[in-house]
Amino acid sequence: MTIGSGIAAFTATLRDQYGFGVGLAETRDALRAAELVGVADGPRVRSAFRAVYCATADEAARFDAAYDAFFFGPQGIAQPNLTSRH
Repeated sequence: MTIGSGIAAFTATLRDQYGFGVGLAETRDALRAAELVGVADGPRVRSAFRAVYCATADEAARFDAAYDAFFFGPQGIAQPNLTSRH
């Protein structure tokens, strides 16, 4: 996944799963913000994205949970609950 497609997916997740009023303009602004602050600086990216994506106090209150779930959520492929053979 490229940085651009990841940011676009994050925008879609905020809109579709968390009810944020965001779209193409916010995706563009988040891409520009990531370019300006540098994607390697996690705290600055989070702060920049919060400024871009949060238009209301309610959105700001829910942003960190959405950000963490998207960028730091479970990784890998879910495995079935297998019993040990030993």
